[in-house]
Amino acid sequence: MKKIEITSRKLFYAMIITGVIYFTSQAAIINILHPIGTDAFMRFQLTFSGESMAAILNSWGEAGIETLFKHFYLDFLHPLWYSAFLFFSMIYVKTKLSDYKQFSSVPKYVFLPFIAAFADLAENFMEIQLISTRFDLNKTLVMATGIVSLIKWLLVLVSIIIIVALLVKLVLNIVTKSRT
Repeated sequence: MKKIEITSRKLFYAMIITGVIYFTSQAAIINILHPIGTDAFMRFQLTFSGESMAAILNSWGEAGIETLFKHFYLDFLHPLWYSAFLFFSMIYVKTKLSDYKQFSSVPKYVFLPFIAAFADLAENFMEIQLISTRFDLNKTLVMATGIVSLIKWLLVLVSIIIIVALLVKLVLNIVTKSRT
């Protein structure tokens, strides 16, 4: 079996391609959700109260519920795009920091985006169940959905913080090398 050499250039292209797909998907989802508002959608995702969930869903009416259902067509693929983009971004910056072509072991943190994506998919299924049973909400499901959403968002945030930290370290290394 032929060994695949992962070059910095290939990682860069993978990061750019998945980034373009991710940002395009994100823009499309925001556009779909525009009628109900992205702030209201975030409250929907991060509520832990059955009463709050019922109030949010009722405030949207049937047109808002249809809008919410429409967004799932893209939102089931969206975790693939953002997890791949974050993964390739981490790996690319890490290889630039280390000046090596192959990892003897992959840093464990590069898998955080995939855990977030898994949580996102679980969240989607749970949200569909919530919307489908909106006239008789299960408070445990509302709580569980809120927890899974919070975990997803925290993992995405931690992934972004890791990338920023790696980029800062890379820039500091470049500045230090240029001064010597």
